[in-house]
Amino acid sequence: MQKRTSSNRPSGQTLIEFALIVPLLVLIIMGIMAFGQMLSHQVILNNAAREGARTGVVCATDPEIDAAVRKTADSLPHYSDPNYLEIYIDPKDNHADRVFGKPLLVQLRYKDNVAVPILGMWMNPKILMARKIMTIENCAGGLDPGNGSSSTSSSSSGGSSSGGNSNSGGSSGSSSSGGSNGHESGAQGNGGGWNASP
Repeated sequence: MQKRTSSNRPSGQTLIEFALIVPLLVLIIMGIMAFGQMLSHQVILNNAAREGARTGVVCATDPEIDAAVRKTADSLPHYSDPNYLEIYIDPKDNHADRVFGKPLLVQLRYKDNVAVPILGMWMNPKILMARKIMTIENCAGGLDPGNGSSSTSSSSSGGSSSGGNSNSGGSSGSSSSGGSNGHESGAQGNGGGWNASP
């Protein structure tokens, strides 16, 4: 009778160890993939919030901010769906605090679905958040609440100068009329553009 050798024992032991280790390795690899996806989406979300705030502080409306955010986040799945990408803006464009020198907040909330088998069943949906605060800038041609009076006096000064020139070529009545027109023109100039006062 031929004796049984133990030559097959090491290979069998290796096979069992490999079968025990492989699931753990696969799980680690899938975890790295899921983390990489979420990190990439978080970076995109941060950039979108920054772009939205940058757009908003130069007197853009809420729809314009929304469009800027979604354009920057166009590489995200379902970026155009408000149910997936929610945009919160504070203050709103019709609010009294939406004026020069005040902070503007753009906050994003995104429902991210991890596209990794097995892990996605446990993790989805994963909520990602991003926010950016910037100070509202003065609009071109708009009213600066801090310098409104100096802007008016400058316009009045221009009107008086215009009146003075009229006086050199005509009567004093023309000079007074020219100064008045210059003052009215300056007042109208302050009223134009984006209305910063509540």
